[in-house]
Amino acid sequence: MNIDQSADTTPSRLEGWPARLVGLALTVIGIVTWHTNGNHYGVGFALWAMGLLGFALSFAGAMRRWERVGVGEMWALAIILVGAAALRLPRIYDIPANISVDELLPMLDSYRMAMGQAPNAFASIGWFSLPNLTFAPAALIIRTGLFEPFHALRIASALTGLCGIWFTFLLGRRLFSPRTAMVAAFLMAVGFWHLHNSRTGFPFPQSSSMPPLALYFLVSALQDRNERRLAIAGVVTALALEFYFPVRILLPILPFALVGMLRHLRYSADEALRALSIFAVPMLLALAPIVWFVGAKALAGHSQDILITRPGIFDEMTRRYGLYDWSSLLRRNVTESSRMFTQWADVAVLNRSPAGLFDPVTLVLVIAGLCFALLEGSAPALLVAMWAAITFIAGVALTDSPRASYRLAAALPALVLLGGFAVDSILRSMSAPPTRYGRTVRPLLVLALAVWIGGENYRLLFTDYTRGDGKDMPWSAAMRFLAEHCDGRHFYVLPGADPLLRSDAVPLFCPDYDSIETTVIPGGIERSRAVTFLLMGQQFAAINALKRCYPGHEIMTYRKPDSGVLFSSMDVPIADLIKADPTCAAPPTPAPRRQPA
Repeated sequence: MNIDQSADTTPSRLEGWPARLVGLALTVIGIVTWHTNGNHYGVGFALWAMGLLGFALSFAGAMRRWERVGVGEMWALAIILVGAAALRLPRIYDIPANISVDELLPMLDSYRMAMGQAPNAFASIGWFSLPNLTFAPAALIIRTGLFEPFHALRIASALTGLCGIWFTFLLGRRLFSPRTAMVAAFLMAVGFWHLHNSRTGFPFPQSSSMPPLALYFLVSALQDRNERRLAIAGVVTALALEFYFPVRILLPILPFALVGMLRHLRYSADEALRALSIFAVPMLLALAPIVWFVGAKALAGHSQDILITRPGIFDEMTRRYGLYDWSSLLRRNVTESSRMFTQWADVAVLNRSPAGLFDPVTLVLVIAGLCFALLEGSAPALLVAMWAAITFIAGVALTDSPRASYRLAAALPALVLLGGFAVDSILRSMSAPPTRYGRTVRPLLVLALAVWIGGENYRLLFTDYTRGDGKDMPWSAAMRFLAEHCDGRHFYVLPGADPLLRSDAVPLFCPDYDSIETTVIPGGIERSRAVTFLLMGQQFAAINALKRCYPGHEIMTYRKPDSGVLFSSMDVPIADLIKADPTCAAPPTPAPRRQPA
């Protein structure tokens, strides 16, 4: 254990029972006032926030400190994060190309929050009964005005993913060693699974960033015997639970983390009870507003509704598999869940990975790390193994979608930490090599392996996935077209019966559009500005009608790489809109057939 015993334990002015009681009183008054005066950012919210902060700061600081991060470590981590950003940010707007409605609806909630049209994010729920804090990162990026909403949504995911890599490094360094932490950060930075999630607008990266953050605060506070950080850990954990719903896996993990680390660090019974109370009280106070406003039942609803233990889900799953009893269903679900590591996984709604979640080398390292953790049996090693196992069983194998990797994403930091632990264990087990060998051959071998892992994962996303489920879909391409050409013209989309057109999120790409049917051309067309017609699919009747009404204007067809049609467009200026024949859309009447003499 690398500990610096020279920590400054001089009490600050904010420490002690008087300040603690004032903070507690302000928090309680804030919650009551907040609930009485409505769910907004008013006096009650301010009192609650200030009271929580004051309560946390009223505790003593670190009794001892962990070894500080070295300059070499900081440079290595910076290189990994820069490389991770280079993999996540370029062309993030159009890779992955497909845009699901489940990516659009969170964007709508984020946009409303950015425009001040949503209730308090710390005490309300939005799309899919998710706490509104889920949509806050994207709302902050939208609020800057630097990107249009969909682009901002994906930028927010990329930044959240980068934070997850950093948090995983911090936690790994505390639980194991700097080398374990660095390897885990690298595997996370270049891995297809995390790379994909960081490039979409789904809230998936929150699943792999908030658990390591919460556990880092908890573990580091216990290691340093830092009561102030322990109180802050309670607040951070509570707020983490208000992000994307798989983060709730923290609830069953926390008891193992607390008990295991308290025993590992040799806390006495009295010290352990004090530590538990310091952690639990601010956590409950931080959760109180959303539980009060929304209710525990509504918050837990989605997490419970996906479990195969529910009668409706059980009946559906047994019919799907052709099974009849619960034990057979569980075995089948565990088998299906395991296969996503080697075959394919649902990496997003309606999108499958081209192969398993991990490349072969990373998968071998994860399995080896799990074996080493179980053999070693230390509290940190068992905590990470338990974290991965609980998430796998409760988050995936017991749910109605056993290959849904976005539900397993909360275990991703634990899995890469196991991979890093395997590498560290192997290197520690080797006898010290000759100096020249250790400075030349071994680093080159490690570098070659790292390059192979990075290249393999790059191929999985930017080649295989973009050719398969990650390729352009008609409506995804059309929405991007709307955003890129939204310059004051009006768009008309045919046919008007497309269900995606009814999504409230589509106007965020461009508000100047209407859906129409061919029968309203040209009388129902606005003639005060230029118009662009978008034709979804191969609509020969509509194409012929547009050619008759607006002759001389080319119809542009946009295709997939495999030459399949995405959509077509026609630009028509105002002058040609005005002079169009009112009857032009009707097909010409065929000439009467001449009767034989």
